[in-house]
Amino acid sequence: MKRNIFEVSAPIGGLNAISDLVSMPPQDALVLENFNIEPYGVKVRRGFEAFATGFTAVPSEIFEYDSGAAQEIFTAVDNNIYQITASSKTSVVASLTSDAWSFVNFGTAAGRFLVGVNGADTGRTYNGTTWSNISVTGASSADMKQVLQYKNRLFFVEKDALSVWSLPVRSIGGALTEFPMSSFFRRGGKLAAAFTVSMQDTDGMDDFIAFMSDRGEILLYAGTDPSSDFVLQGRFETAPPIGERFFADFGGDALLLTREGVVAMSDVFAYGRVPPERNLSAKINPLLTDDYEVFGALAGWRLSYAPEEQTLYIAVPVGGGASKIYVMNTLLRAWSCYAGVPGNALASLSDGVYAADTGRVCKIETGSSDNGSAISSEFITGYSALGAPGRKYVFGVKPNINARSLSGAEASLDVLTDYQDTVLKKRIYDAAASEAAIAEWDVSDWDAADWEPTERIYNQETTVGKFGEVFAAKMRVRGIGSNLRVQKMTYYYERSADL
Repeated sequence: MKRNIFEVSAPIGGLNAISDLVSMPPQDALVLENFNIEPYGVKVRRGFEAFATGFTAVPSEIFEYDSGAAQEIFTAVDNNIYQITASSKTSVVASLTSDAWSFVNFGTAAGRFLVGVNGADTGRTYNGTTWSNISVTGASSADMKQVLQYKNRLFFVEKDALSVWSLPVRSIGGALTEFPMSSFFRRGGKLAAAFTVSMQDTDGMDDFIAFMSDRGEILLYAGTDPSSDFVLQGRFETAPPIGERFFADFGGDALLLTREGVVAMSDVFAYGRVPPERNLSAKINPLLTDDYEVFGALAGWRLSYAPEEQTLYIAVPVGGGASKIYVMNTLLRAWSCYAGVPGNALASLSDGVYAADTGRVCKIETGSSDNGSAISSEFITGYSALGAPGRKYVFGVKPNINARSLSGAEASLDVLTDYQDTVLKKRIYDAAASEAAIAEWDVSDWDAADWEPTERIYNQETTVGKFGEVFAAKMRVRGIGSNLRVQKMTYYYERSADL
């Protein structure tokens, strides 16, 4: 009998919800939960830890004041703004109507300020010591739902309208000036948000400001003063946005979460309606569509980019304060999904990524447990004919695993055949096993006392004994502190003709 070997990489292609089972590459995944995708494998995600607790509701926003010399973290919840910098909660603004705040850090001649509005209460400013009401004329700050900075000026998006308002240069108060746009938005509606983007013009790179309606229309303007030199650069149409926080800075670009997935503004400029092959979330769009049909009416949808993590997040509220999070490695543009991780108000701050669920704010992407509980991860790869069409007998499969330790972890390997749900489950490591059992994974001098690597390689072959034409691997891992990474799967098989 001829022993054949076929290697399949771990599912670094990420979730694939658009390919049929026959044409799906084996390095893609039918399921990829609580793994991060890396160029050389998939790795159990990091955990989270509670940062501030004791709230009643789900925090709506998490934001920071950053003066350069000091950082303070705040959250909006229970009709209060709380300071939570010291892992405790102190109310700094009380008796509010809404928790849906939009804040921006902004510098003036008087110093660095945090400026915010929520579309219901008088806007607020914070100078590192004192919270104050915004002092403006010409319009009510309580009618403004978003604030952003563009070319040394603060702009405010008016709720339920197609107008923005601006203050004088380097000012956090004074006379608001309206810039009405209702005659330019052909499809009507109201402004969803404003955001900035950098792009090439005749004089080189420049910053532009974009205004997007809830119908998916986008107006792009150049200039510094809307009352004198704003020039319309173009009008574009895309699908309507999802949620209030549907946009994220991405270098000089801006990314948008729409009913047709995640698109880059640079592609909107280039193509108008972005083609599927340029859609950043193309491979998971069917999942997003299903999620929107079920959870689209819930508050808490959010797009957020963490540059230090090289990760893009789509937080989907699923009710009861819980979320699921789609996670894209921005280098590989491949997606996985987080479950059991707080996702509300997800924000990338200067010292890490934060998110919330009912009653608490948590720091995510940290540690190796979910606030002390084990992390459960799972993947199912695409099916593979193992390089040989026809019926085969797979008698073994060997996962190539790197881990800091398998002590305290449980891992099981299943083999699926011929697009069916039939499963052969093999426990490849059990937390209750002895250290002698661990040694079976790495029988060599690698673990001698004079060699203590940060990670070990575990690649024990597991007996399968299954007939079929195509095969997929399903792996489950549960534990704390394993830092486990799967790099590839090696199948050992014989063709039926050789038996």
